[in-house]
Amino acid sequence: MTGQAWEQADFSCGTCGHCFTAATEQEYVNLYSQHLNAHALLAMLTPGMLKELRALLALADVEGAPS
Repeated sequence: MTGQAWEQADFSCGTCGHCFTAATEQEYVNLYSQHLNAHALLAMLTPGMLKELRALLALADVEGAPS
């Protein structure tokens, strides 16, 4: 890490359009790498697996499960 202070850093994904704001460099690195990992995971899923994942995520939203 650079040790340089900042108020916030914004990221906007050019692939999916997701945006996030981080208050620290460490938070930014964590969020950015988690986002890249999510894209890598989605790229490995077959269409059938992706359909099941979407159904599970929709069910979790309906039941109020933490995301």
